Amino acid sequence: MTGFFPGMKLILSKIYTGINNRVSNLSAMQIRKSTFEDYSAALNACGDSGYNNSQLIDVVVTKTEVFEDSGKSNPMSTTFQGVNFFRYAPILLTEMSLSTLKVLDFGGAAGYQHSISNKLLGRDDKLIWSVVDTAKMVEKAAGHRYPNRKFFIGIKEALDSEGCFDIVTSSSSLQYCDDPLKFLRELVEVKAKYLLIQKTPLFNGQGKIVCLQKSRLSDNGPGPLPNSFKDKYIHYPITYVSEKDFEEILSVYYQIRFKVYEEFESFNFRREKIHTVNYFCVIQ
Repeated sequence: MTGFFPGMKLILSKIYTGINNRVSNLSAMQIRKSTFEDYSAALNACGDSGYNNSQLIDVVVTKTEVFEDSGKSNPMSTTFQGVNFFRYAPILLTEMSLSTLKVLDFGGAAGYQHSISNKLLGRDDKLIWSVVDTAKMVEKAAGHRYPNRKFFIGIKEALDSEGCFDIVTSSSSLQYCDDPLKFLRELVEVKAKYLLIQKTPLFNGQGKIVCLQKSRLSDNGPGPLPNSFKDKYIHYPITYVSEKDFEEILSVYYQIRFKVYEEFESFNFRREKIHTVNYFCVIQ
């Protein structure tokens, strides 16, 4: 693989500098103050299956289809918070000399970031995109044909299929897993050249905090809510873990090149300060 081109750090720095000027997902969501012993207890309190909510999955997949269809003949345009893609766009440009780039998109839902990335590169055969998500999301999304996009229910399954990855990315996903640090270890073990962890809330204390998050259906997925759906509130567990524990796992194989706090999305939870953090890491 090629290394960083001159000025790479400056370009990435400028991209990350603009993060705090965006309104994003957490600002549109509400955190319930009640805490739970573990993820299972929080999930039981949801009453609507959490992230396995069938309406939520239908909304995200339908939004993605509409978003991608509209971008086939027109410039892609969206106000959705998930255009975190622009944070790793320089990597795609840097590695364009490769015949293909393999990307593992953890928590990537129906894979709309793949379409945005293809738009940047101007070709559909450059990126081999592997999305890892819940079994129900994968079942729904995999029913639609997307060139060079595959869906998996586990990181190991994706790695066994593809052999290796050039880029691993996870945006606003780890905190919604039943064990964020376990899944982070699995992502680190992939040993991709680049690892990008985006929009992940962490705190400075020890242990973990498990509670519920509330959002509208319309807050999920790219673009506006389709007319066929009625907006409503949904709930799902969210787990905050220690920033120190998080970085210890990253440092096993990676050097943290950039670490950016999104202060717009920082907030106090009881006596803890929760920071939304972004990491750009390169394999050591």
